[in-house]
Amino acid sequence: MAVVELPGEEPRYEPIGRGHHHHFRCLSCEQTFDLELCPVGIPQGTTLPGGYTVEDHSLTLYGRCAVCLA
Repeated sequence: MAVVELPGEEPRYEPIGRGHHHHFRCLSCEQTFDLELCPVGIPQGTTLPGGYTVEDHSLTLYGRCAVCLA
């Protein structure tokens, strides 16, 4: 299991073989959902301005889930 730390939450554990994914946190019900897509699209090995080389990234999006919007 891999430890995933999201802001404002206790550490959560996800299977190591889960693969690259991101999270969406609902501000109403406070549930966290796994996102299968990667909206960032920055490949490993990309060199950013300033000479920074990307090895990995994580992203948490915040908003309202479909149930809370209804």
